[in-house]
Amino acid sequence: MYMLWIHHIYIITNKQVPKWYYTHEKITIVVHTEIPLESARPCFNSEALECCLHKIPNLVEHFIYANDDCFVGRKLSPAFS
Repeated sequence: MYMLWIHHIYIITNKQVPKWYYTHEKITIVVHTEIPLESARPCFNSEALECCLHKIPNLVEHFIYANDDCFVGRKLSPAFS
């Protein structure tokens, strides 16, 4: 709603998809076990998972990372920093 320039959203989860979620072409659910190295699985440490976000398939070079406690309450341009 406030960041219309976002092209795709990846939701990282432990196979816990909200009941209200419906499939959308711009949203991809990523099971967190797909991200870290196989030797580091299972991993539930958010900081360790954050270090591996770049391994998400089809993720673009420049991306925005927001945890579940982030809220955008006004329009933002891509130049916002």
